[in-house]
Amino acid sequence: MKKFSKITIKFYLNENIVAGSDQDNRPLYPLYILIIYKRGNTKIKSNYGLFYTSLDEVNSLSPGLMAFEEKSITKLIEYEASQEGGEDFTLQGIREKYSVYSTSISSAIEKYLKTRLKKEIMSIKGDMKTVLKLEPDDAFVKAMTLYQAAQQLFEGFTDSIPADLVTELKAYEKYLLLYPRPHFKYDFPTVLDWVNGEFRTKLDQGYENAFSKKDKDLKSIYLLIEKAINMILKEAN
Repeated sequence: MKKFSKITIKFYLNENIVAGSDQDNRPLYPLYILIIYKRGNTKIKSNYGLFYTSLDEVNSLSPGLMAFEEKSITKLIEYEASQEGGEDFTLQGIREKYSVYSTSISSAIEKYLKTRLKKEIMSIKGDMKTVLKLEPDDAFVKAMTLYQAAQQLFEGFTDSIPADLVTELKAYEKYLLLYPRPHFKYDFPTVLDWVNGEFRTKLDQGYENAFSKKDKDLKSIYLLIEKAINMILKEAN
């Protein structure tokens, strides 16, 4: 097993940035992370943190957050260092890489499917399509909600879109039975968990336990995740 250099991760509130105040008029600060690796160090903003008055408040308002991000950053550095030529890996660019690799798989799929759905909706003639003109990054409206709305608004919508998109939407429904979209619980699989192969085994085992029999739906789920993650990685390059 490859031995990695020591990775030190410390959380702190960036008191140089005041983001308002709480109900007791105490200043709120964003959560930041100090990363130390191979005598180099960098500071990045927490991807999932909110604004807090103290680190104790982070634990009470966002339980599990710091442990999740510490684990995610550690896995990212170890993954990058394990790649060919990774012996020379430094923290340069870690902020951008972490932003991409810590994205939840569900969020990646949401963006991918909404991008495809929006393209199909915008190709429909008539002004009614503007009702569903949502940006793929809009987290408040989920892909399946957008799909259901399009089905109700446009007669025969499902029959008019590509068959592979229908297959992907069905695969996502199955995936959500196993891994619902994350909200305030920090134990969801990320893009990195798929890229490094860690999540594939868990997904296979979870599918086998949840459903009576394996079928082609698992392959459809794999393909959907692969396409969604490839889109996220391509956009980041």
